[in-house]
Amino acid sequence: MTPLHWASKHGHAIIVKELSVHTNPAEPTLDGRTALHWASSRGHISVVKALLANGKPADIDYQTRNGWTALHWAACSGKRVVVMCGVEHGTQDTSITQTSPLEAFSMSGGEPKGHEEVIRFLLKSGANPNLCNKEHRAALHWAAASGNATIIRLLLENGANVDTRDVYGMTPLQFAIENGVEGEVVQMRGVTT
Repeated sequence: MTPLHWASKHGHAIIVKELSVHTNPAEPTLDGRTALHWASSRGHISVVKALLANGKPADIDYQTRNGWTALHWAACSGKRVVVMCGVEHGTQDTSITQTSPLEAFSMSGGEPKGHEEVIRFLLKSGANPNLCNKEHRAALHWAAASGNATIIRLLLENGANVDTRDVYGMTPLQFAIENGVEGEVVQMRGVTT
């Protein structure tokens, strides 16, 4: 982890602005996360803005080795700790890339504030809400799994696909039902309950 990653993770926007001039904001850590991933996962909007405004801006849709984007991180970290692995769905297929131990550990550090603003800004800056990770989960899957109705609404208003199925055949609506926020997804589909 570089000083830029550390400052991004801990929300030090002034330091990030200074370091961004001298370093590459797209440089990933060993697990493939960039400074933008770290800032997004922690809800640090001032850092996210600094990273995207810099002279050599971060790649907003850059995916980690497991396919995670900054939007995925912000969506899953927005309310509570969420770790969804294939083992929960009964798979023994080790060829499917699971959430890495470092990613799973980091999810526990998500703070429940600032993520809506980060997601709003990432989407406004052109983040693709339909990019999927290696388990074919988009940001909407993670928002639904975290039970954050506001983030679900933001993603849906910006074109997130409610019918995307992950490698286990699960849709965001199924995760929303499990977490008591199915009304948001159903309402956006124009279906009445």
